[in-house]
Amino acid sequence: MHLPLWLLGASLGLASARSSPYMLYGVPRGGPDIDVNEVAISDVVVATENGTQASNITQTANPRPTVPSTPGLAEPCAVVSSAVMALPSGSRKVVPAELAVQCLQSVPLDTDGNIKLIDDLKVYLQWQSNLAFLKNPPSEYTERPVDLIGEMESMQKQLSAGGYNNEYDFQLDLNQLFNRAYDNHLTWQPDILAGVMQFQRPAGTELVSVSSDGNELPEVFAYRDLELARDNSSSFKPSPLRTINGQGVEEYLQKVAVQADFHDADTRWNALFPSQALIASGTTFLGSFRTGMYQGPNTTLSFANGTTRSQMNLAVIFADFNGVDSGPAFFQKFCSGPQPTPSPTASSTPSPTTNATSTRTTTPSHIGYPQAVLLNPNLAVGGYHINDTGYDVSDRVPIIRYR
Repeated sequence: MHLPLWLLGASLGLASARSSPYMLYGVPRGGPDIDVNEVAISDVVVATENGTQASNITQTANPRPTVPSTPGLAEPCAVVSSAVMALPSGSRKVVPAELAVQCLQSVPLDTDGNIKLIDDLKVYLQWQSNLAFLKNPPSEYTERPVDLIGEMESMQKQLSAGGYNNEYDFQLDLNQLFNRAYDNHLTWQPDILAGVMQFQRPAGTELVSVSSDGNELPEVFAYRDLELARDNSSSFKPSPLRTINGQGVEEYLQKVAVQADFHDADTRWNALFPSQALIASGTTFLGSFRTGMYQGPNTTLSFANGTTRSQMNLAVIFADFNGVDSGPAFFQKFCSGPQPTPSPTASSTPSPTTNATSTRTTTPSHIGYPQAVLLNPNLAVGGYHINDTGYDVSDRVPIIRYR
């Protein structure tokens, strides 16, 4: 079974409280910002060019970085573990994105657990008030319809038919289904990623969309190029970006933007770029282009002046990979749910004031919560009384909290 969701019911939707300190898009507040010249991963990561160099003045012939092949039949998760353990104490834990996704794709599929997971999610979604709206929206709705329940049931059939190759493919598919509701109060983060690792493009790939003179239509530039051009002593002239990984810049960015779950497409586009308002307030947000789902081994930026820059994409490792030497070991450590806290061992000798018939039987409950008054058999939904001073027992109404 998977790590259960922590969800709090809201009057207008279902909000995720099973939070990781790291988001699946956007360089998170307080999270690591990896510069390519800080990366040191023993023999696993090859050196790339200095991340502070102006993007559009790099040499066109700059070799494209590649991920070294792992030796023999080595398990990719074992290589990740060895690389992270070999880093000096205090070093940032990063590996090539290609290696990280190979590790994730080696995690075996839990068919029965995933079918049950979807059953649990359908319990949560009973509290989501706009399911019918999302399935059949009015004509003025700007996004495509999405039938969350129907598509989850289709995924269950696909699981039963052997339609998924590994756990990562399934959980990513389910996560992207929730994203298509474009409601960041309704979210599900896969335990195969949340709190384990985060994919990032290297520092220096931040982008910004600006008009060159305030009148012309905006174009996309490298953020650091504009910062360099602001220096009054510099004669450097930024050049707009034309392609990313061989695709037109707008076409490529539109595909990346849908990773965010904001309601409005314009908001999702704006979220790709650093926010000057947030930067001015002291919050570091470098844009959702920098991080999100796996986007290939490299990011190659080509500019209007004919120059090209290519850098290796990375995965930042947050979790303890000690002992994770295979895909099954990954699943056991990160995808098996919280381990219950051992109950104190009861004395085998009854006290004078107790007897076998009066001994209370322990029932399952959410870890860290008081004993539930109402509890779904699979711990998906629990209800609790408020026991604070001032609440009369006869007037209590169970308070429902959703996992």
